[in-house]
Amino acid sequence: MKTISMERPLSQRREVFPRLRSLATLVIFSAVLLCGCSQESSALTTETDESPNTHGLQFERRSNASRLIVFVHGFMGDARDTWVHDRTQARWPAMLVGDSAFADADVAVYGYSSSVFEQSFSIDEVADNLRLRLTAARVPTDYDEVVFLTHSMGGLVVRAFALKYRDLVEIPMIYFYGTPTNGADLGNIASLLPGSKQAEGLQELEKNAFLQSQNSQWLASSQHQEIRSYCGYETKTTRGVTVVPRSSATALCNQRLDPIPENHIRMVKPASKNADAYVTFKVAYQETFERQQITEGQRNIEISTSDFSFPNDGNVLVADRLTISVQSYTAPPDTLIVANSVEIRDGSTLRGSRLSIVAGSVIGGAIDVSGSRGDDAGELLVAGGRVLGTRLIAVGGAGIDGADGADGPDGSAGGPGAKGRCDGFGRWRKARNGGNGTAGGDGGDGENGGDGGDGGTVYLVSLAPPAVSPLVGGGEAGEGGSGGRAGRGGPGGSGGRGCTGLGGAQENASSGTDGLDGRPGRSGSSGDPGRVGTVWIGELESLADIAQHIPPAAEIVDYRTDIVERLKGAARAK
Repeated sequence: MKTISMERPLSQRREVFPRLRSLATLVIFSAVLLCGCSQESSALTTETDESPNTHGLQFERRSNASRLIVFVHGFMGDARDTWVHDRTQARWPAMLVGDSAFADADVAVYGYSSSVFEQSFSIDEVADNLRLRLTAARVPTDYDEVVFLTHSMGGLVVRAFALKYRDLVEIPMIYFYGTPTNGADLGNIASLLPGSKQAEGLQELEKNAFLQSQNSQWLASSQHQEIRSYCGYETKTTRGVTVVPRSSATALCNQRLDPIPENHIRMVKPASKNADAYVTFKVAYQETFERQQITEGQRNIEISTSDFSFPNDGNVLVADRLTISVQSYTAPPDTLIVANSVEIRDGSTLRGSRLSIVAGSVIGGAIDVSGSRGDDAGELLVAGGRVLGTRLIAVGGAGIDGADGADGPDGSAGGPGAKGRCDGFGRWRKARNGGNGTAGGDGGDGENGGDGGDGGTVYLVSLAPPAVSPLVGGGEAGEGGSGGRAGRGGPGGSGGRGCTGLGGAQENASSGTDGLDGRPGRSGSSGDPGRVGTVWIGELESLADIAQHIPPAAEIVDYRTDIVERLKGAARAK
């Protein structure tokens, strides 16, 4: 009997080892990018500590509050380091405890095992464990509602929990930071790690039966409409890679989409209470639980065409959520918009001469009250809990360029002199001189350029130092018109030719004199540039500082002027 060796020749094994090393390197790199650890350089730390410091539900504050905020980390994260800023050592859950805006809620952090090198729960199993930990901590009986703040895969865990245990706790809102709702490219690679059931759930949607099922269930459930779902997406790369693309990070959200100017790992590590990530959650929280203080009982409105009309052809629009998706929309004069949230889609612009927007949040796009053709810019008031990623423009119109002077007409040519005649004795005629050319006309003077319009006035009121810089420059000066070209003098006519014949030889006649050229026109003077406008910025403590100026929706039209002037005063006062 022959013995068959299962061992490959040495040459083949040498070919396999480099491939394995390359695969391992690629997988480890992907794991680094997908992790939620506090230090990018220590992303591969293996978590084996089962102590309460890393797993389970840990309370930052537990009082008699009726609401609980729970932090849930992502793939390879943990209950502490995921939320800690590496330079300031600020820790997000602890920051909430010290913020009076969250005084009505207790705060807890949920941690679970998530490791590259050890077998761990699947995403569904983590959701089951979350139910266990919440129940063990008597959350369903001690709290009326639970708010979740999630990072990366943590959002998928919470969505699975909400679907499976919808009757366990009331969930009014979830904030998803960098959650791969439609999967992540790097999840395809990380899923090759042995025993990584969590990474399998992060693969792209087309290859991911788990995400396909979760998305379908979420869209079919009442939670899709009842739970206010906010999304934040990374705008910076992690080691050259966008870990979770915007399209995946914002899928299934029914509230605003917030750009976070950090990479995937650092987007949930706010350095202070003024950091974008912190403020986006704070504003979302206040919108959810104080939103009736801005306006209530209103419907969602979308401006998707340029001919949209305000109610009753007026200049006041009140909405719960206002979305502007048309490329350019010009509002009526002296417009006032009051809404719980205003989202201006990328590439869209709200225009007008005098605009006032009062909202819980104003996100994206541009608001433009600039002048045109030398006109002064208008006036813009934006009062919101958060103004994020919106370009505020109040630039004076550019001065009109002066018209160029007309060119001078060219002079006409002199006529030719008559030719001499030598037809016979006694019948001859001397050649005549050519006619003189006429002078060319003067060029017309250029017109003066127009003055540029002055920049407008912007009043900006928000909860935190604004992340936008309004543009209020004066319009450029119009250039003076160029002087017209001088007319050229007409050429003199050619002299007549003499002849030689019976009458004898004759001389040729002289040509006429050329006309003089005209004078060129003078150039017009340039106009003056417009003056720079004014920006007033007021920082408020809470949405209540804005909402106190807003009457019931039915009375907003009657008090439009009072609302605008009071909020402008709030900007000037601070």
